[in-house]
Amino acid sequence: RVKMSSQTALSLMNEQSNALKNQRRTEERVHDDLELKHSMTQSCLRKIDNSLKAIKLDIKENSRKLHELDRQLRIRNVDPDALRASYLDKVKDYADVDYPGAGYEEPQNLQPPPPPVMADTEFPMETYLKQGLSREQYRQVLLNKPDGTFLVRPSIHKPGQFTLDIVVQDEIKKVSILHENSMYGLVPPTSFSTITQLVEHYRTRSLREHNRQLDTQLLYPAFDPRFNNYR
Repeated sequence: RVKMSSQTALSLMNEQSNALKNQRRTEERVHDDLELKHSMTQSCLRKIDNSLKAIKLDIKENSRKLHELDRQLRIRNVDPDALRASYLDKVKDYADVDYPGAGYEEPQNLQPPPPPVMADTEFPMETYLKQGLSREQYRQVLLNKPDGTFLVRPSIHKPGQFTLDIVVQDEIKKVSILHENSMYGLVPPTSFSTITQLVEHYRTRSLREHNRQLDTQLLYPAFDPRFNNYR
């Protein structure tokens, strides 16, 4: 057996100690790098998520504006599809090339905005007032309907009173219908002898005169079968 001197043994122990220290430092650096990369990845994912949310909101807003523009054009007896085709033809002729948008087609899951309802014909009450439904059922009736779609329902919190539900900027707004001194209205003093008179009044006048957030008219009765298939 070869005896190891104390100096040699001490030297080996120092080498092992240094090796362990170097290994720990390497592990700490790797751990710190992984934590930094994980933090950067999470930050990037949050930014991407926020960007996607912003893009979805922009798409939704642009879609709403396009639908509203189409509706306004139809009210003025202008065919949006014909106007779009005419514009694309002019661009094609000017550029003397096949314009990429010339073959544009509306997505299959969309339908054009409903036609305007002429104000010279009174809305039948059954096309906008129906009792016996739950609050959720009333909400479903208005879900994904165009701005100006409305219904009148019994008030949940005030028996004998009514509430006007209307779609404004893709949201369902609720407006209490006042009933005082046998007259109806949205603000005092009430001035309509029937709900029908109130509805007919706001077919041609915007609710904005009472609430700036309700910049629309009563355009589409929710229970009118002509509008049931519109989304």
